[in-house]
Amino acid sequence: MSAMLLFGSAVLTPLVMDHAGPLGLLGLADWLMWVVWIVAHGLVLMRRTPVRSRQPAAETGPFGP
Repeated sequence: MSAMLLFGSAVLTPLVMDHAGPLGLLGLADWLMWVVWIVAHGLVLMRRTPVRSRQPAAETGPFGP
């Protein structure tokens, strides 16, 4: 959706530059959508539980410590 708004904003730039109106907010709307998407996915990546690393078998031995 945001990519379509970015494309629409780029195509309509000459019209927006010639006439003041609500089409100028199209670029703002798509930019805000990208910011929300980046922040949301960043939070998801930060909240993931890390994978616990196993101790190498050489330190613990085959049957335990």
